[in-house]
Amino acid sequence: MNSVGIYMPAHNVELYVGKSISSITSQTFDDFQLVFIDDCSDDNTLLEAKRRVKNDDPRFVFQRREEHCGRIGQIKNEAIALLDSKHEYICHVGSDDYIPNNCLEIFVNFMDEHPEIGACCGNFICFNDQGQQWTLPHVASSGEYDSNTLLRYMCLFPMRFYRKSVVDQVGGYSNSLTSAVDYDLALRLDEITTIHRIKDPVTYYYRQHGSQVSTKARPEQDQNAKKALQAALLRRKIDGKVINDKPPFVIKMATKKEEEHFIWGKVK
Repeated sequence: MNSVGIYMPAHNVELYVGKSISSITSQTFDDFQLVFIDDCSDDNTLLEAKRRVKNDDPRFVFQRREEHCGRIGQIKNEAIALLDSKHEYICHVGSDDYIPNNCLEIFVNFMDEHPEIGACCGNFICFNDQGQQWTLPHVASSGEYDSNTLLRYMCLFPMRFYRKSVVDQVGGYSNSLTSAVDYDLALRLDEITTIHRIKDPVTYYYRQHGSQVSTKARPEQDQNAKKALQAALLRRKIDGKVINDKPPFVIKMATKKEEEHFIWGKVK
């Protein structure tokens, strides 16, 4: 089996980061490394993260930025750069989310058996601090990964699991976008490799709370997602325009004929 490099940026998640780190330490697949970067939190985020790890465990690397950056793509790139070069696979786990204990094993086994697959995504359940759990409608109705999904929703379903070589090939995450960086990366990866979705079992638990970017800065996130999608159309030489400002996105083609025959990635 190939090893996994995990990257986890964090900022002001003292209340949640312990559960996230603990879900990593309890993995049935143990050939991993985690790089944790605290983006100059105002609380005890870094301390709470370190508390969940034995002091002599060399698989965990903790760093703290002395100045707050706020550009999540840049922090992810910094964390990836600190990972050992031996890792065939890399993945991101949110510092306020968590994964089941067999998550890494599921994805490593699948990717080892399918060398033609460059990236994988999974199935996820949302939850909140009140103990409620739910599945988003477009997630529940989705089957196998379909490139056209990226036209409508800015989501490559967690868990997001990549061959490091394909992430390197597209240049990693955007350093300029302040949000929607996973969407931008998914669009670029979809241009060069095959993406697969493992729908069962559930491999990610996504926490929703009031202080996360997707909640408190949703208009900005939608705007960045629209920018990423429009840039993807330009890269693929598709003569179309994103005409609305939030998902589900609608693309207007230059001519009616093109619009009727449009398939993501090409025009028949």
